[in-house]
Amino acid sequence: RLLTEHSIRRQEDGSYRMLCDPGIARAFRPALFYNVSMWRHWDAIEAPVLLIRGAHSDLLPQSTAETMRKRGPRPDFAEIAGAGHAPALLDRQQIDLVVNWIDEAS
Repeated sequence: RLLTEHSIRRQEDGSYRMLCDPGIARAFRPALFYNVSMWRHWDAIEAPVLLIRGAHSDLLPQSTAETMRKRGPRPDFAEIAGAGHAPALLDRQQIDLVVNWIDEAS
């Protein structure tokens, strides 16, 4: 409900419009995105990292997440069942995951 309230607005004519760009994922099409290597940037991170992946993500393949876990900052990892990309982090379980990680990392 919260996500919908902040993502959609009812217009004066009774129709609805999205408050975000529904075409945002176009920037991540293979021809535009996957030919860019970001590994040197990932490998340079020295801060603690929590890598969160939605189990049904179409932008962060499981194989890439596994590679991310083995190099760079060697992040802690959580996969959110039933979530796409990116997990909304709006329910108590997902929020607690992040809060607990921050508490432990501090």
